[in-house]
Amino acid sequence: MKAVRSITGGLLAGSAFALASAVLAAGMSASTATAQEAFTISASGWEGGAYAQPESDAFSHCGISRDITDDLTVVFSLNPRRNLNVGFLRPSWDMAEGQEADVTLDIDGSLSREIGALPASPNLLIVPLGRDAELVDALKRGLNLNAMIEHPDIDSESIEVPLTGTMVGISGLEECIDTALEMGIAEESAPAEPQEVPAADPAAPMDRQTLAELLRAAGFEEIRFAPDEQIPDDELNLSHVWQVGPVVGGLHQVPRTGPGVEIESFGDDYVEVLASRCPGALETEASEIHIFDNQYALRYDLVECTADEGAAYVALLFTLDDYHYSAFFHEGDPEARSVAEEATLRIDQVIRSLAGFDSAERVDDDAPVEGDETFGGGEVDGGDESETQ
Repeated sequence: MKAVRSITGGLLAGSAFALASAVLAAGMSASTATAQEAFTISASGWEGGAYAQPESDAFSHCGISRDITDDLTVVFSLNPRRNLNVGFLRPSWDMAEGQEADVTLDIDGSLSREIGALPASPNLLIVPLGRDAELVDALKRGLNLNAMIEHPDIDSESIEVPLTGTMVGISGLEECIDTALEMGIAEESAPAEPQEVPAADPAAPMDRQTLAELLRAAGFEEIRFAPDEQIPDDELNLSHVWQVGPVVGGLHQVPRTGPGVEIESFGDDYVEVLASRCPGALETEASEIHIFDNQYALRYDLVECTADEGAAYVALLFTLDDYHYSAFFHEGDPEARSVAEEATLRIDQVIRSLAGFDSAERVDDDAPVEGDETFGGGEVDGGDESETQ
């Protein structure tokens, strides 16, 4: 069976959501697209290049990453101000936001640095190296990096990182930044002083910055947003669209108009929209509905559309908060099914954590509970390199 581009566009009636290949590609600015195509770094397992800011098309940084083990990815990133960071990503970590870690870096027993570091997400620790020329040179020329990490949530851990390929990899980051500055798509000046901004209206729909923070908290490191003008105005009624690896995500929101909990009808109505666009057979796996404090709710659905052209798959999370009914989804072809499901479950986990939902009433007690077992489990496959600024 041939895989299709999109369950919500490529396979479903019309071309409203061919975002993975069309909208996202067309929406990126010419300068950013050029950077992503031209700045490719590959050296002894270190892979990366130039990256855009998740909230916009603007150039962000150059980065490389390498999987050291099945449970550890190491990242180097360099920003236009020439500040170097090293990051350690381990899916099994669960670090509290704002809780500093003490990190001791040792290169071949000949150079050592003690540096404070803060988690960028529960499973990603970023260590700022700054513009330490001696340290950078040692990272390029060294054989082995030992990182001793002390954090209350992970106790102490010693990480060994072979430095094979870092001479080419880190030099590639420097050349990447040089090229970005020469092209005028990056600025070396220091960041502007922070300015006070009005408090966000909690009743307003979720903006892109807030959504990006939510997705990063869920472990997404490389997110490509479609520009607003490229999002189709159709029955899907999407406010945001993004791509993470092989899957496309979307967000649909409507205001909450009363105290009642209508998550079942909200979810049913949106699944019906998908059904109306499916030219073949639509299958929906058992839904789960959870009610919290008799006023908030979560519901998880798995939907597959099969037609002559192939099959496409969507994992949906419906939520109800004080102000909105929301539908988050990730879609992909059959090969990306597990990625779409895991990505959506990660958002579920973050929302539960932020809201303090540790337990809930299950409305459909007969539904399978296998989804509960996978909340937050494992790294999102296909999310590309886990880069950070």
